[in-house]
Amino acid sequence: MEVEIMNNKKRLKLRIIWLIPNLFMYAMFVGLSCFILLNAEGLMEIERMGIWLFMLFMLLGVAVLGSIRIYIWIKQGKM
Repeated sequence: MEVEIMNNKKRLKLRIIWLIPNLFMYAMFVGLSCFILLNAEGLMEIERMGIWLFMLFMLLGVAVLGSIRIYIWIKQGKM
């Protein structure tokens, strides 16, 4: 019984440790989206919109893949 409680506490800490950077990625995605929307005209003027949009979608991909990995680990009982 005690071992199970300790194991659950470890899993909770592990989940929190993995969730914080993942949530930070989503926050960066929202921030970068706002930056691109606010500066869209200027970015198109200097022909850098494509690079910024590519970076935005790559950041979203990293965040989504991180979420999927965490979900799979939780489902498998590793977290």
